[in-house]
Amino acid sequence: MIQPYLHKDKGRGDWTAPSYGSTWSPDPIYFRETQYDNSRYGTNAKLQSKFAGNALEIGLWYESNSTHMVRPGWRLADWQSGPTTDFTQLIRLFFDRQGDITTTMAYAQNTNTLLDDRLKLTYGAKYLNVDAKFHSNGNTLDAPTYGDPDRPDLDVTAKGNFLPQVGAVFSLNAHEELFANYAENINQYPLSAQLSAFCASVYANVGTVTSKGMEGLLVWEFAPRFSWGTSASYNVSKINDDYSTESSTGTTVVQTAGKDVVDAPRLMVSSAIRFDDSRWSADVGARYVDKRYFTILNTLSVPS
Repeated sequence: MIQPYLHKDKGRGDWTAPSYGSTWSPDPIYFRETQYDNSRYGTNAKLQSKFAGNALEIGLWYESNSTHMVRPGWRLADWQSGPTTDFTQLIRLFFDRQGDITTTMAYAQNTNTLLDDRLKLTYGAKYLNVDAKFHSNGNTLDAPTYGDPDRPDLDVTAKGNFLPQVGAVFSLNAHEELFANYAENINQYPLSAQLSAFCASVYANVGTVTSKGMEGLLVWEFAPRFSWGTSASYNVSKINDDYSTESSTGTTVVQTAGKDVVDAPRLMVSSAIRFDDSRWSADVGARYVDKRYFTILNTLSVPS
């Protein structure tokens, strides 16, 4: 199977915004527009074959993504009387940025079925490479109306040459099964053509994460057309390494080793009763989500 695709997206987002007393704006409010022009194309390819107790699958994904984003600002004709914009008075060009992202992923996976179809073993590996380049287009206005002339050019690559995965599912009976899985992956860098601030909950490829846990599901049909389902999972995801950041003042070690991964609650439980007579269905249930952190140093959490 080969599936090519093409996607184009062009538009703008408008905002009559406060200038917060900035020197580049003569008025307390102005009109700002974010213009974007995105184009991406790629293809997915997959080959499957069954032979001698094996189910082999080989796949490929390639994508080229180009995004152009511009943010100008104009004065209003009369900010005290209404939002009419004077497009002859461009007072600020915040940025004019281009991003080009190329993604290549290839994988091979095989499945063996054993013990009269009660045991399934799946194993394979993938290759992933994401190359992202961002740069300014050199159209920033002269002072004092310039935006960010020091916004850096970036060329970052997230690459995993060999990412293995092994899994097993064993059926105890018609209603219960055991499973286990081991996988390695990499986190892609956040992709944005207007990167302007650092978010503490964004991952960087500066170390490893270990996740251990278990989960279970129980469904009980306690009456005709009625069932009660409960699922629960317990997961501990820890960051294994500290990492260093460099600035004009020197090198700082961020002590992340042993911290919980962001937005990864340890315990989650969900339970619901369902009615279904093939014409009508209804559910009533409840869900519990354990505390989860939204800073990498675990200083802030929900609930706190």
